[in-house]
Amino acid sequence: MGANHLRIYKKLSHLCDVAGIYDADPDKCQRMQETYGAVCCASCDRLLSEVDAASIVAPTAHHYEIAKNALQKGVHILLEKPITQEVEQGEELVRIAEESGRILQVGHIERFNPAVELLPGILRGKKVIALEFRRMSPYDPRVADIDVVQDLMIHDIDVMRYILPGEIESIQAVGASPRSGSCCDYAVAILRLQGGVVANFTASRVTEQKIRKACITTDEAYIELDYNERKIIVVRSTRGNYDAGSTPVYRQESLIEKVFVPNHEPLVKEIESFLESVAGGMRPAVDGSAGVRALETVKRIQASMACGGACA
Repeated sequence: MGANHLRIYKKLSHLCDVAGIYDADPDKCQRMQETYGAVCCASCDRLLSEVDAASIVAPTAHHYEIAKNALQKGVHILLEKPITQEVEQGEELVRIAEESGRILQVGHIERFNPAVELLPGILRGKKVIALEFRRMSPYDPRVADIDVVQDLMIHDIDVMRYILPGEIESIQAVGASPRSGSCCDYAVAILRLQGGVVANFTASRVTEQKIRKACITTDEAYIELDYNERKIIVVRSTRGNYDAGSTPVYRQESLIEKVFVPNHEPLVKEIESFLESVAGGMRPAVDGSAGVRALETVKRIQASMACGGACA
């Protein structure tokens, strides 16, 4: 993922100059230097002493330490999700960023998916009844330090909190670890939100198909979003009867709309948004507080799973 960030920064040369890169693996760093012409720094600390802004794309266990160091050095940061391993660590980073006047943006990339960006407008004026999210992938042994909730489900948790920012009243969740053993690979969570809205999440990294979908039931429409295809289908109820005497001769059950979704790479929009926030001193679209809220929900889901599905 770090190489992808570097690729985008080089592409956005009108917004920034790439001062350097650091990777704990010298061979990877050298390959990125040869591919993108970025200078490899001898240490992370040295790199952070020479830049105004940086992407931190490291294993989650290192987020807090690196991000805290960066913020204390006055560096604006784009920190990959999840913000940290523990909620308290994330809250401290938010506090440091606010006190230092630095930008802290969290890499919840689905916020910049063009289909997700259209959701608030589509939902405006509608009463949401239920949501269903499915995020499923084949097994990837490289992701070994966090479970499927913190790795994959957190994307949809952030999207839910974006479109429905109200309180979560209760959570029930169960999970299984068929491949990792120690980490949950398959999880299902049911959340009851303020106002009675039900949100159902399924996340898997042991499914031999990549699925990324969100389905929203409202009082007047059913909305299906495909993250991968970046498309939205809206099914509206438009019943109409035309009678000939006492016998209906025509009835239209529903109207299906295919929403036009602009095509852009979410990572480009995410990094553009970060750089514009840095340049303009504006609060980022996905700030540290949003990262903390998503992580808080993750922790409640994990707590429910640990208790065999008890409410959290």
